[in-house]
Amino acid sequence: MCATLLCVALFNCYLIKEEYSPSDARNKKDNKYMTSKNLFFRHGIKAMLCLIAVVLTTLTSCKKESSDVSSLLATVPSSAGAVVGVNLKTVLEKADCEVNGSSIKAGKELENWLASVKQPGSKGEMLRVFLNSDSGVDPQGMVAFIDAYSTYATAMLADTDKFISFVEEQTGGKFSEAEGGVKVCGNIAIYGAQMWISSNSTTIDAKAIKNYATLSENQNFLTKNVSNPLVEMESDVVTWGDISTLAKSFLSFGEMAQYNMVVGALFDNPVSMALSVDFEKGKLKAKIKVLNDKGETAKFLLPTKKIDADVVKGLGGTADVVVAANISKDFTKKVEKMVSSFGGGMFDSYLKPLACVDGTVAVAAGVRENGETPLSGIVQTDGNPTPEVMNFLSQFGSTKKEGNSVMFSKGKVSGDLNVEEMASSLKGAWLGGQYSLSANSKNYKAAAMLLIPDGGGLRLEIQVDGKDTSKNILLNVLKDFSSR
Repeated sequence: MCATLLCVALFNCYLIKEEYSPSDARNKKDNKYMTSKNLFFRHGIKAMLCLIAVVLTTLTSCKKESSDVSSLLATVPSSAGAVVGVNLKTVLEKADCEVNGSSIKAGKELENWLASVKQPGSKGEMLRVFLNSDSGVDPQGMVAFIDAYSTYATAMLADTDKFISFVEEQTGGKFSEAEGGVKVCGNIAIYGAQMWISSNSTTIDAKAIKNYATLSENQNFLTKNVSNPLVEMESDVVTWGDISTLAKSFLSFGEMAQYNMVVGALFDNPVSMALSVDFEKGKLKAKIKVLNDKGETAKFLLPTKKIDADVVKGLGGTADVVVAANISKDFTKKVEKMVSSFGGGMFDSYLKPLACVDGTVAVAAGVRENGETPLSGIVQTDGNPTPEVMNFLSQFGSTKKEGNSVMFSKGKVSGDLNVEEMASSLKGAWLGGQYSLSANSKNYKAAAMLLIPDGGGLRLEIQVDGKDTSKNILLNVLKDFSSR
């Protein structure tokens, strides 16, 4: 969806034509409503959880211990399109392990679960290599990267012989000498006391491994101005990615042109993205920023103002989804000017209703039942709500003017989210929302996304709340991934 029309997304997607619910799952006739726009929160959060799990298992405490992975980053080429650093010690501890130096002792729950993991191929293999206490991997840090069309994970070995025995036992293969002292077994290689895994292949290029292991100082990733957060590793997972490289993984060639145009219109000199993830008891927290070619926060080119949390609280009660944003007149004018270059008057039906909008727009939606989604919303205006905005909002329910605002509603909204509590979390954000996951997940309670003005740019904060607040959420993330 065109990112320049965030305002349209609020009205057309978040207002809320959420076309699916657990009750509808039993009615196949409703499957026609399962569109990517309508399921932004559900699939967005699932995709994020899977991505994080893939990072941990394909590469691979409430305390924050930094982990120096600079020696591993020295074997990552500066040409890498994406690099992930994992603070393996804290990740292992949060995955129910005791780590003492190079010794790893898996907890009973993790040990039992690993024994039940039966997937063949790389998925199960990665789980066993990086979470098993007998693998011989040094539990300090891990790095993964994408170079050209290959994805590699690398870590130091605390016990080379132990690692060799473990891999051979697990895979049924044997290590053999290959390029320049590199030992290879399937898609796993060893050079010196460092191991490598090619996660997207059943084999590994020994020559490439030898080249990575012997990169000169001006050839490795440490020379880049974005490497410092990965060197410091103050979060459980720290990631940097070239925007074009990341987009190619999800978009077709035709979509790439539109994507580049939109991103270029929204940000000044957007080149890459930075992500950090921390796993805590009962919750996962992530932060994402767009960076320029200097490795600094890229300037966001649209005007942003902060949500009035008190306006959102006015919706009251409970809901299944809550979304809010501050749409100022300056924002609308800038969007109008921007989209005119994308298609002239094709967006008029969306932009005209925004002409009088000036302030916080908030919507609460209930669980869809019998083909209808209950809604309750408020739109702050400049005091003169136009017929266009009244007619537009009437599509979503009955409307009512109250001072400078327009209220609209349809049915009785209810759900697992406390609207007043959720509204408090929106303070400081320009756009944000929360989505209940309780009905569709045995492990996760809710997910929230906030876009927060930060140094002239935007910071995306994501939080996923687990149902069990007594345990770290990481093990559930790994289990969820392994069951797919």
